[in-house]
Amino acid sequence: MTTSRDNSETALKVIVVGGGIIGLATAAELSERGYAVALFEQGRIHEATSGNSHRIIHGGLRYLQQFQIGRVLRSLEAKHLAASQYPEEIVPLPCYLPVTGRGLQRGAILGVAGALYGMLSTLAGYPTEWSAIRSNEVVRELSPYFSHLPYRKAFQWHDARLKDPSALAKKLRDRVIAGGGEVKEGVRVEEVAPASEPSARSQWVRTTAGEFFADAVVLALGPQHGTVRLSPKRKEGRPQMWAKAFNLVLREELVRDVGVGIPTARGAALFCAPRSSGHDGPCSAVGTWYVPVPDQTVELVVTEEEQGKALREVSESLALPEPLSSDLVCGVEVGLLPAKGVRDGEPELMASEEIRAHDGVWSILSTKYTVFPVIAREIADAVGQYLSSER
Repeated sequence: MTTSRDNSETALKVIVVGGGIIGLATAAELSERGYAVALFEQGRIHEATSGNSHRIIHGGLRYLQQFQIGRVLRSLEAKHLAASQYPEEIVPLPCYLPVTGRGLQRGAILGVAGALYGMLSTLAGYPTEWSAIRSNEVVRELSPYFSHLPYRKAFQWHDARLKDPSALAKKLRDRVIAGGGEVKEGVRVEEVAPASEPSARSQWVRTTAGEFFADAVVLALGPQHGTVRLSPKRKEGRPQMWAKAFNLVLREELVRDVGVGIPTARGAALFCAPRSSGHDGPCSAVGTWYVPVPDQTVELVVTEEEQGKALREVSESLALPEPLSSDLVCGVEVGLLPAKGVRDGEPELMASEEIRAHDGVWSILSTKYTVFPVIAREIADAVGQYLSSER
């Protein structure tokens, strides 16, 4: 399926491989800058992992736990850029986290973190991110499901949420086409190699729809990372392992216009966020859980046992008198993310994206939906510099 104007040319400036959020955003950025762009996606755009994210566009507050100031600033930039580019699809989300008093989840520590976060946002030129320590009654009053939480205080801050993934995908696709680019679904890219003929463009791309030539190629393959054949000199980064990531969608409106962190016994916090699209009536999503998998070819299925274990953890963490029933589950959002190993029995995701470039071919490996507009802009800048130097 081709969603663009007719174009019989096989010579392009840039070919983007992969129609997830990174590929779409990169193709849109390049197309708007005037480059002849074609995006190839073997399935349908913005499905698979990109279509099953938790839909939270966070500003990097969590990274203060490890004093990763650079990641905080990068996430703040991405959040404000995404919200300014797509105000109808990405909206503010007030968030709450009950203060457990354990480890880093102490009121004093969270208060200092919130103040530092606000200062960093102001110094970076963004509206000041404000936060507060409030009575946990504000969380208990959100839903009967939170009424049994034993904590006295809650930390409040603001992130953003993606209302409708399909609407954002359409907006990105329309940006590609408006700039004169093409989006081709159902086309698998099999091989990328240097063009053999001096008169041809520098990259030869073999697909299930034929052969193409381009000056530059961007590989944004997500879980299909490493499946396109490259010349020996062009080595992609490979994660040590992969992790199945999933959220459970419940047919209960636990939250409406806010997000709530749910402290767990294992130390991690689950997150409950609203779901207003893709299901029959308002729902809520809870997650994310991570399960190590042997490789990226595994079938992405969340078993009944895994769902049951997840529901038990939510029930215990909320101190519910009766456990949540599996009948409440109306959907499962599942994707595959690159990980660097296992810690305390759970996959440890790659800390940040990995971008490699070699002779006009860029390869992107990312775990974070949040930073898509920043990555797209950086790749477009790098491709533009490369193409300018080739003239």
